[in-house]
Amino acid sequence: MSERIEKLDSKSPIPLYYQLKSYIEEQIETGVWEAGTQIPSELELSEQFNISRTTIRQAIGDLVNERKLERIQGRGTFVSEISIEKQIERVSGFSQDMRMRGLVPTSDILNFEVVKASPAVAKALKINEGDDAILLKRLRKGNDKRIALEVVYMDYKKYKDFLSVNLANESLYEMLAKKFAVWPKYSQQVIESIKCPAEEAELLGIQKGDPVFYFHTTAFDQYDEPLEYTEGYYRGDRYILHLTNVINPSSQSK
Repeated sequence: MSERIEKLDSKSPIPLYYQLKSYIEEQIETGVWEAGTQIPSELELSEQFNISRTTIRQAIGDLVNERKLERIQGRGTFVSEISIEKQIERVSGFSQDMRMRGLVPTSDILNFEVVKASPAVAKALKINEGDDAILLKRLRKGNDKRIALEVVYMDYKKYKDFLSVNLANESLYEMLAKKFAVWPKYSQQVIESIKCPAEEAELLGIQKGDPVFYFHTTAFDQYDEPLEYTEGYYRGDRYILHLTNVINPSSQSK
């Protein structure tokens, strides 16, 4: 399934299982073994590297625990689909999330136009219903794998010059900082777990009714003014949410 490499160094102070683990990680990260690829069997790895199955099981076990590999009963071990862990106690854009995990962020621009603000958009952006708003709809990818569908709204009066920016492979927040000298200070989010509607499911490459995270996010700039409002669908099989809670010492009863 892959080219034979030199045997692992049994004289190295680095344990053999860790050397094998590093080799497997390299095959995944360089795209030699893509998501969904079945990796060689324990017997094949044992013969290739002249190491015990116990050593192989330890390396593979670590990667399974880290969700980089997935064991499927009766079939074998496979490279896991992309799984993005998002720390929701901090403000971060999609591009930043991807880069922090060694993935290349790209986007397909589906719509980039001026629309009339709906009641929800007007409330979030603190403008009047029916006022002009910029709508940016993007299919977000990491290493060309479809991760999320996002619809961003911004106040047209503030950011009308933004319509001339090419955002196919650019970070929205980075471009706002460069072009308008504004950046996100904090955000307010509502996150729901829903069954994906048909249109969004087709764009995300999943089935209608598959689970997705549905985000309603309003980001505020350094002046505490609404920066943008986003409605986003994130694939439930490729996104993991981490929440950090700060406990008030004066109120620890449950």
